[in-house]
Amino acid sequence: MDRLPEDNYGVRVTCRDDRVRLLWLANEVGEKRLRDSARHYQQRFIGTMPYVSKMLRWHRLEVPPEVCVPQYVR
Repeated sequence: MDRLPEDNYGVRVTCRDDRVRLLWLANEVGEKRLRDSARHYQQRFIGTMPYVSKMLRWHRLEVPPEVCVPQYVR
């Protein structure tokens, strides 16, 4: 997977880093599991969308630092 769907799997995305981290998470746990987690969160907290950081905590995962570090051109 190299792109996020338009609905971001039901997760709140506010910046470029969120997109990168969510894409990494989707590749780690899979689309179905991620959508199920977001749906569960939305049922539990009606009218809200989970942040990427919350989904990472729910899945007990940490994004490796090299994933979020921007690549600078020399």
